[in-house]
Amino acid sequence: MESYVVDIIQDSNKFRVIHKYSCVDVPAREHRLILGKFDTPQDALKSAYANYSQFSLKFRLCPLCTASEGGSADGH
Repeated sequence: MESYVVDIIQDSNKFRVIHKYSCVDVPAREHRLILGKFDTPQDALKSAYANYSQFSLKFRLCPLCTASEGGSADGH
């Protein structure tokens, strides 16, 4: 299992990016929320949508740290 965090600042496409905690591009502490520990990046993405659905936010997986695990999927 790997720890995942989400960037609270949206990117240029209005997505909040989900990173592995070990990612080289992980946001600074004040700009991230901990999602939890998951087996796959897809599980982290599903959890983000489940936990924050009331806010109508869009999430995507970081291509740097999740690409090798099928992390290129955007949206929900």
